[in-house]
Amino acid sequence: MIRIGRERLCLLLIICYVLISPAFAGSSLDPSSVIYNARQLGMGGVSLGLTTDGSDIFLNPSALSRIDFPQFTATARRLALDETQYSLAGWAFPTQYGVFGLGFTGLNTGGSIPTMRDPATGRVIQNPSQEVGSFDNSALVFSWARDLDAPDNIAIGGSLKLITQTLAGGTSDRATALALDLGATYLYRPWLKFSGNLQNILGAGLKWSGGEDKLGGYYKFNGAVNILGDEKSSLQKHDQTLVAGLGVDLPNAAPGNALLFHTGVEYEPQKNITLRAGLNQEEGSTGLTMGVGLYNSGYRFDYAFVQRPNLPGDNPHYFSLSYVGEKTLTTSIKPTRKIPFLKLNYPPDRLLTNRFYLVVSGEGYVTKLLEKQSVWKIASFGTTVEVQQLSTIEPFSKVYVNNVLLKDPSSIEANQILSVGRNVTTLIAQTTHENIDETRIITAESLTRQAVVLRFNPFRDTPMSYWAIEPIALAVTLEMVKGYPDGKFYPDKGITRAELVTLLVRTLDKAEATLIPYGENKIFKDVFPKHWAAKEINYGSVIRYITGYPDGTFKPNKVLTRAEGITILARYGNLEEERFYAGSPFPDLPKDFWANKNILSAKKAGLLKYLEGKEFKPKAAFTRAEACEVLYRVPTISRAVDYFWQTGKVSLSQ
Repeated sequence: MIRIGRERLCLLLIICYVLISPAFAGSSLDPSSVIYNARQLGMGGVSLGLTTDGSDIFLNPSALSRIDFPQFTATARRLALDETQYSLAGWAFPTQYGVFGLGFTGLNTGGSIPTMRDPATGRVIQNPSQEVGSFDNSALVFSWARDLDAPDNIAIGGSLKLITQTLAGGTSDRATALALDLGATYLYRPWLKFSGNLQNILGAGLKWSGGEDKLGGYYKFNGAVNILGDEKSSLQKHDQTLVAGLGVDLPNAAPGNALLFHTGVEYEPQKNITLRAGLNQEEGSTGLTMGVGLYNSGYRFDYAFVQRPNLPGDNPHYFSLSYVGEKTLTTSIKPTRKIPFLKLNYPPDRLLTNRFYLVVSGEGYVTKLLEKQSVWKIASFGTTVEVQQLSTIEPFSKVYVNNVLLKDPSSIEANQILSVGRNVTTLIAQTTHENIDETRIITAESLTRQAVVLRFNPFRDTPMSYWAIEPIALAVTLEMVKGYPDGKFYPDKGITRAELVTLLVRTLDKAEATLIPYGENKIFKDVFPKHWAAKEINYGSVIRYITGYPDGTFKPNKVLTRAEGITILARYGNLEEERFYAGSPFPDLPKDFWANKNILSAKKAGLLKYLEGKEFKPKAAFTRAEACEVLYRVPTISRAVDYFWQTGKVSLSQ
């Protein structure tokens, strides 16, 4: 540039400056600042990231976040007798960590013949002593972008740029610099979007052998509104689309530079064809831009014509080819299985009550498992199939309570009248079969839930809250014991020897004819054949349920002590005596107490739960309630109770 022979080279450099003047806010050129593809140039240079292709690497890296499959773009343009050209290439690909981009853009002026002035004539002539000159200015860009989790309408991104400039010819030099762009996109409304890109916000200047140049750049702020389009993302629903954008460039260096404005519209009259127009302001001039886009099978071709009033005769044409994909989605949802759930909330199974009716309630539903198959077809990339397992909840088709069909299967509730004795509550729910396809079908299912309820009329002195009401009610129901004619049970009354042996013999379910002969014999001195329990006492003594006293008496009216009563019931239950136990089953029993071996076996078998945490009190009267409680837990009687709950039949001899 010092030599006169470089005049033509200087002219070409000036042309390069005019081409990229919107980014020239410092003293050196950054080609990544203004080299757009033809789509943006057709809209007046509005760099809002409308493309969703690789060019967003240079325009606003945050816009890359919307890319969900790999995309590519390339732009080229020549001017000034093919001596000056620039090109752009960008590739973006999504990952689970965000969207990454790689781009290259360059400006090149070559084939510049050195000149000199003829000393004789003063005319400019070729200088054969100098080499042909050239100028290269390029940027390699690495970008990253992602959507924020909260708020989810903001995307951020950044671009790390390696800028290289080279002079070759009579004078050769080379400089490099690292710079950083930061961008953000804000979706204020589905139809209104704002973005900002801070170019070269961080980074050193270009270092030449003779000095250092600052990197130019702009703070770019843009907005776009979707005027026409689909219902979700535009102001007005329409089959055609119309987008308008406005951009403002603020220089981030060289405060003498003015603000620059860009405005443009993009109109799609029909699918695959797009028309564009805009006004592009550069340093000292504003030019009209126009463009057209053609789309087919995932590829988009864009053309733009851009006026450059500040460079007379320069009306360049731009051409871009981009792969933007054609992502089509087809979905199908098919049921695969039905999982019915049915629960009887009330009554609980084996409920004891004195009420004449109850309210049956339950809950039930059908979980339908669905298979959602999504088929993504991306042009030039193939097909991806995604299968998701979904589920829905639906009510049963029919619900019956005690064979009565409910009007609303989603609400399970009905009244049930109870009779004295055993009652069964039955809940039945049904599903319907459903076709999956021509070869598969989900068959109908039926679920049943049951609960057994015993309605018992309690005695006057044994309310439903009485501690032993359940064993008393079952003993009466199974006809092992009876109340008194006055309607009372006298639960706290001590049970006599005659009463207990009679109760035990009754549990054997022996026929009356079997027992009568035993009543005709006189085994004990004080039990005569006319005694009300003679046959039970004599039979019980024969089978060793109970024994008499050494003097030959039985003492039928003697009230049993707790130790005696539990010893008799332990023998009745065939519980093995604990002969080698050295301790005491209860704190108040001596170690050598005569009934320890039977009391301990009864305790281990679970017959004495009502005495847990209490003293045994061996000489206390063994009450009628206690007799029912202990007998209720004897294994043979427990099995008889279970059999009754299951079948309603009384079989004490099983």
